Amino acid sequence: MSRTVTKNHFALSEAEITRLPVRTASPFTKEQVKMLQNIAHPRIMAPNDYLFREGTAADRIFLVQSGSVKVYRLLKGEEISTMALYFPGDLFGEPDPDGKAIHQYRAVAVEPTVIGEITQKDLKELVKNNGKFAESLVAWSGLMHRITQSKLRDFLHYGKSGALCALLLRLSNTYAAIHDGKRYIDKRITNAEMADMISSTRESVNRLLGDLRSKNVISMLDGKIVLLDIPYLQQVCNCDNCPLEVCRM
Repeated sequence: MSRTVTKNHFALSEAEITRLPVRTASPFTKEQVKMLQNIAHPRIMAPNDYLFREGTAADRIFLVQSGSVKVYRLLKGEEISTMALYFPGDLFGEPDPDGKAIHQYRAVAVEPTVIGEITQKDLKELVKNNGKFAESLVAWSGLMHRITQSKLRDFLHYGKSGALCALLLRLSNTYAAIHDGKRYIDKRITNAEMADMISSTRESVNRLLGDLRSKNVISMLDGKIVLLDIPYLQQVCNCDNCPLEVCRM
């Protein structure tokens, strides 16, 4: 999808912007998604409505029908650590056949959102009656682990600079668009929000972004970040060239 942008909307140019689709964290076929939708109970959420909080029973999984959801953990004081963002087509949650798991995080609607809630009982019945779906569920579980492991690698092994460079690449895949042949993040994200995503401080993110701008690695487009030198970002975070469904928030 593309549209022509006016000078009033974007300050840099009137170039055409092409928005790229978000790659879902889901290996399910269209038919399997329909199976999930058939057993899902719809839940309409307004922005900032909680889907679950830490300590509550993890007795269902969730399919995003529309809108988006942020999953985060509350740290000391008012600090938070953003773990993931989910979009239409994404399945998330903690399948637990024993029904004893509890949530370790919080999930909140970022915008008007419709969620399909799927009980563990209904999920088990679907797995029991459909072998191909069971295979896809195992693949989905493995994909969730890969995403988590790749984020931990970014945060633990290459310092705050590496974590921020990796975050910029993830955000550019999650909110992907092209402007004048350059990839940019098609969403205004504050430095404080980015700090939450890498468990850092706003001041550190301010400094690191300023350094990247001085090196002409990134620039700003109407308050949004443009990636001018992707190879540099990949070098700093020792990018493994993960597939798009892994390299995302």
